[in-house]
Amino acid sequence: MYTEIMFSSLILNTIPFLQNIAITLGIKDILDILIVAFLIYISILIVKRTHSTFIFFGVAILGSIYLAARVFNLSLTIVIFQTIFPFLVFVLVVIFQREIRYFFEWMATWPLLSFLKPKSTATEATLNDIVAAVIRLAETKTGALIVLTGRQSIDRFLSGGFPLQGKISVPLLLSIFDESSPGHDGAVIVDNNRIEKFGARLPLAEKFEYENLGTRHCAALGLSERSDALVIAVSEERGTISYAFGGTLTTVKEPIELKEALQDFLKDKMPEQQKSPLHTLITSNVPEKIAALAVAVAAWLLYNSI
Repeated sequence: MYTEIMFSSLILNTIPFLQNIAITLGIKDILDILIVAFLIYISILIVKRTHSTFIFFGVAILGSIYLAARVFNLSLTIVIFQTIFPFLVFVLVVIFQREIRYFFEWMATWPLLSFLKPKSTATEATLNDIVAAVIRLAETKTGALIVLTGRQSIDRFLSGGFPLQGKISVPLLLSIFDESSPGHDGAVIVDNNRIEKFGARLPLAEKFEYENLGTRHCAALGLSERSDALVIAVSEERGTISYAFGGTLTTVKEPIELKEALQDFLKDKMPEQQKSPLHTLITSNVPEKIAALAVAVAAWLLYNSI
């Protein structure tokens, strides 16, 4: 009974507060909430993309402690946080420089700004040639690495290789990965229906937990961890086909799975013309946007109640 009374009292006290907030909420306040929600939304996407959830939880815990200190006026805790904050920012920048760099690269290649960028000319025929070549390579157990570039530049992750600028075809791909080819152990870099380079070396994954897979798959996963490229790997020992994207390695059972993955990748890289930036803004990542807005509103209310 006492709990119910306390709960009712809390609701009755909260309603006037929310009514006052709604009355005094101006354009500046709405803009403030939207900017914070946008920053939180981007942070969520970056955390998901880089698989660095521990960073999010670490920052959230520290932020919660600081907010609690402000709410309860814990002066010593507030002073400590204010003192170590510049040093903490510097440490985070040094430790998580890769994630921070990815953040700015993602912003520079934001899908909503795709109308400012030249459209790729990749075609269905290109996908068919890649899939057909990969099937042939898997049947003959010929190891291969094929990189389809995304929006981000991958040049700084590559080493070695030979420039080619050749149009994609099944015979060309098969000849590149033939054991007599000088670049058969490296990766083929594909962009806009053309093979820009072959024999390139890719960075290895930092954490590779696939004991039955080799260096090719480790390299495929490594590049996918550092960029938005999709990398196809063919096993020389087992003749299996895998693809790495977003730091995840997937082994396909049927070639159609690879074709569907490539189609989804190209749709993300090259949004359909009829979908406007506003349509993409409204319909993509809805749960993340709702969560970001809810956290922003809660943070704004808490800040203004202190």
